[in-house]
Amino acid sequence: NHTQKKKLAAQRLENRRKAALAEEEKKKATAMKPWSKEELTCLAKATKKYPAGGSNRWDAISNFISNSLQLPIPRSKEDCIAQYNILVATALAPMQKDAKATTAAAKLAVNTPAPATNGNGAPAEVKAVATEAVTWTEEQDKMLQDGLAKFPSKMDKNERWSSIAKGVKGKGKKECVSRFKAIRDALKKKK
Repeated sequence: NHTQKKKLAAQRLENRRKAALAEEEKKKATAMKPWSKEELTCLAKATKKYPAGGSNRWDAISNFISNSLQLPIPRSKEDCIAQYNILVATALAPMQKDAKATTAAAKLAVNTPAPATNGNGAPAEVKAVATEAVTWTEEQDKMLQDGLAKFPSKMDKNERWSSIAKGVKGKGKKECVSRFKAIRDALKKKK
């Protein structure tokens, strides 16, 4: 009886190992599958719909893509993050070659209409999303959120935004106000 229990335990362990390997293979197959233009477009839309700093952003983006396109094998949040990073690097490569590429140039790129694709089949929206993502880091978003919590809206607006901007490394008052409005508008659209 004791030997039989050991065999059952060993068999369960082996079955779990096989299931884990199968799941890992499935993930690899999905990750290696090239992204279609529809998926890339959906990724660009999702990154605009769910701005940086939002809770569970990448889970929401992954679900948005999978549900919008009715994918048989859904894209994981890791797939979405990896593809987004590739698109950001691709979209910003020309700007990085130019030593004079600054945050102002990045802002200009956000407001400038782009061609239909970026040359790699990625949608034009990706350029705007990529440059916006680079102009604000997660750390800066966190600093902005902390400042918004620390300085109440009852304060004089000019004084409040000046105080918030002092706490956000590398950003001025206008940039903080603009970022706040962009996130607020994105959240309003989401509702």
